[in-house]
Amino acid sequence: MDETTTEEPALRLAQRLRLATDRLRRVVRQPGRLDGLTRSEEMVLSRLFRHGELTTAALAQQEALRPQTMGAVVRALVEKGLVTKVPDETDRRRENVRLTDDGVAAMAQVNERRDRDLASLLERELTTDQRAQLSTVLSMLEDLGHHA
Repeated sequence: MDETTTEEPALRLAQRLRLATDRLRRVVRQPGRLDGLTRSEEMVLSRLFRHGELTTAALAQQEALRPQTMGAVVRALVEKGLVTKVPDETDRRRENVRLTDDGVAAMAQVNERRDRDLASLLERELTTDQRAQLSTVLSMLEDLGHHA
């Protein structure tokens, strides 16, 4: 059997999987989930929650924003008490941005809300058998993630 033939079904499956996960991510991450925060502020909090402290420059690069724009976002979050700036442990001339306890609590609340929204969607749109099938598929995807 020719290589193109065997790769095409896997390629189509990969495309469908990527598009489906992108759509679900957009549904779960509706803007304005935290009261009083802009989408940029929420994205920064989310990144810090997942990756730990980062410099403003690293945040700007990872969020594809200009450093000046990211500086304004970080200042707003500092004023709201959700992040703080701390000296970098290896280079005291640099400052890292770190979530405060309030910032961690806010992101935990957002994540719980997103999980509940997704659970409601699953319960509303999928049968019990379909949810069991999804659980099996998710186990396979988690295994794939460990082998990649």
